[in-house]
Amino acid sequence: MSKINSLKAFVEYIMKLREESLSQGLSSHQWFFRGQENSEWSIYPNVFRNDGVAKENHIIQGALRQNPFEFQNKNDFEILTKLQHYGLGTRLLDVTLNPLVALYFATEPSVEYKENKNGQFSQEEKDGVVFFQFSPWHTTNELCIRIASTIPFLEINSSWTTDVLLNKLKTDHVITDDEESLLIQDNCKLLVEYLQDSFFVISSHSNERLIRQSGAFIIPTFINFENGHNVRQSQIAKSHKSLNEKFSADTIIIPAKSKQAIREELDFFNINEATLFPELEHQMTYIKQRSIPISGIVPSFIQFDSSGDLDTPMLDYNDKQPNARVIITKLANETSLATQESLIIAIEEMIQLIDWKQKQSIRSKIKRICKRILQEEMSVVDSTQLSESILNALLSPSVEMVIHD
Repeated sequence: MSKINSLKAFVEYIMKLREESLSQGLSSHQWFFRGQENSEWSIYPNVFRNDGVAKENHIIQGALRQNPFEFQNKNDFEILTKLQHYGLGTRLLDVTLNPLVALYFATEPSVEYKENKNGQFSQEEKDGVVFFQFSPWHTTNELCIRIASTIPFLEINSSWTTDVLLNKLKTDHVITDDEESLLIQDNCKLLVEYLQDSFFVISSHSNERLIRQSGAFIIPTFINFENGHNVRQSQIAKSHKSLNEKFSADTIIIPAKSKQAIREELDFFNINEATLFPELEHQMTYIKQRSIPISGIVPSFIQFDSSGDLDTPMLDYNDKQPNARVIITKLANETSLATQESLIIAIEEMIQLIDWKQKQSIRSKIKRICKRILQEEMSVVDSTQLSESILNALLSPSVEMVIHD
């Protein structure tokens, strides 16, 4: 574990790793990187959390039924990457070929709230981490990846054996007869290897975000076998585990206090939210963050009163900038401090968008996220009502609920 406090130190560390790998002469290997904002988190694909594997197939099939034309003429791996791009949790784990992209994600702010002995909550900023590995890689048309890409689409239940799986792979034209013969040799040695491993995959960059982020993936299989003596008759089941072992035991730690400074350095080299995320909302967020005016340089608007009384300004509160902290503190005062802080962070992030009040999608998202956070402590009815009150206050804040210049 190495602590890095600057972009320069990070690049020097990576270049040292590169020099060591060049001396090995492994042309079939590639460097892969992954950045996470909290160094204490394990590495899990989204669907491996909260028993998502159990409903993996149902989620995918539901998405395919909703938008069938979006996935025409695509193989299983391409479908998974498209679903991943649109925010559906899959077993694909995002990695990158660009260490600076991983560093960007590792410098994302991360805050946790811990309850003190007196019942109050204290805020703790968490270090980030960059994982790395020099590893063999695969393309999407290789046998192991074709099999791994099919697993998420299968509803494997208690009646499934290895033979049932093999028949399904042949029926769906995932494998040929010759490939089946290869897989079942030596008591299915190669098949077991493919079904209990995870693989680095470099695919064609099918969307602009993958291009900008030099994206690649890890796809795991992790199939359990009940009977190891007769593999073909063994009952099989989907399982899950962390992917930490796919990366080097050494890691690069990014101290919380250094995150902002490193982000500024990355921005100088054009590694930022606008360049890594092509979607318009990310472009607007970046512009807003980089264009913050000096406080007080622009006066507040005062409605002209033709009656001659200019001492009392007529304010249109719908145009005022809401103070999320004041609104949450006032309206959600019966919830815990941790819940209040989660609401504040989520809301402040969403209302960074320009003209957010005019975007129905953002307003709906605010209510949805507030409701989700509040339901950890409140009933569905109460959380729904409070979410509506919070949104109304944000859209039309009273005098004490606005950010004053």
